[in-house]
Amino acid sequence: MNYFEMIDETIEFIEDNLQNDISLDTLAERYYCSKFHFHRIFQSFAGKPVIQYVRERKMEYSTSQLLNSKKKIGDIAFEIGFNSHAAFTRLFKTYYGITPDECRKYDVCISKFAKAKISKEKIIQSRPNFLSSPEIVELDQFEVIGIETRSTYDENLKNNTIPETCVQKE
Repeated sequence: MNYFEMIDETIEFIEDNLQNDISLDTLAERYYCSKFHFHRIFQSFAGKPVIQYVRERKMEYSTSQLLNSKKKIGDIAFEIGFNSHAAFTRLFKTYYGITPDECRKYDVCISKFAKAKISKEKIIQSRPNFLSSPEIVELDQFEVIGIETRSTYDENLKNNTIPETCVQKE
């Protein structure tokens, strides 16, 4: 599977699961890649971090629910993963400049966060070498010198083991 297909599938997965908890861990695990790598690829294609995209799509879904259903605002907030009506209202006001009550009462919410449309043409225009084929380059022989060390991520954070193995030139 190429990156284009991976991100296209991810966007569909997000759309189908707006009522569920969607985390970066969950999305990266679906494609057997690290959170860092998945986040970088998604942002390259969609133009924004994946969690921001999920939050914006949830807000768009909530707007649709406010205008097209009789559900209570608190129920909509809980449906899209908020722990409280107040937290939902604060974020809603941050995104739209009005409260959910005002949105429903005056029927004035503006659609701001449309589903991402990813196309190969868009990627090629914005980053001409992003989808290019790899190029094999032959180099002259050279030597590499290194120091072997073993460390875990947590051990390195706690004891700073990796930088301590580096030889400083004076």
